[in-house]
Amino acid sequence: MIRRMAAWIARNHWRFSPMNLYEKFERHRFDSRHGVDTQIDVHLSELNIDSPNKLHGNRYHATPPVSFRRVLKKLKVNLADYTFIDFGSGKGRTLLMASDFPFKRIIGVEFGEQLHRHAVANILRYKARHDTPIQSLNVDATQFALPDGPLILYFFNPFDEIVLRQVLANIRRAAAASQRKIFILYLYLQNEEVFQETGAFSLVFRWHRFDAFECLLA
Repeated sequence: MIRRMAAWIARNHWRFSPMNLYEKFERHRFDSRHGVDTQIDVHLSELNIDSPNKLHGNRYHATPPVSFRRVLKKLKVNLADYTFIDFGSGKGRTLLMASDFPFKRIIGVEFGEQLHRHAVANILRYKARHDTPIQSLNVDATQFALPDGPLILYFFNPFDEIVLRQVLANIRRAAAASQRKIFILYLYLQNEEVFQETGAFSLVFRWHRFDAFECLLA
């Protein structure tokens, strides 16, 4: 019994750490603090989505604010040079948080029309710290054409490895066609082998459930 308890504590001690408790507090007060609606999870089975990739998508779950801010700072790049893109942007919380940083442009990619409309409403309500253009696009991630210039691409486990492979292939083609810096921030990565198998992505750092990759120039 003692050994089982010790093993449980070893696996779950982070749940009671000061940072995790603060994270929970910030996550739940984000909406009331900013007058938006981003917290409640949405399962794709509840939505009408006209795409075969609905079978490969995961639920919408809001990004934790504290970790998001810290992981962006850990990249150590001039964010003003970069366009930020969230794949599977849902209700738009990550877009709103990104607008507190001086990005060149912010784009959400969401194939669920209802979630997309929700994001548009939240963007209109949110009072950002910067005048960065923010838009939510109602488009399938596999069909999205990456814009020019340096990019930071964000994923909160939005889909399975089938769609992820297609999206990473599009990223590789974009990098080969126009050489520029492309970073990927991935929260709760479950298919690391998809990044490893191509040899096109280099791990920059791993921190607190985040993996950061750089797309290698061809």
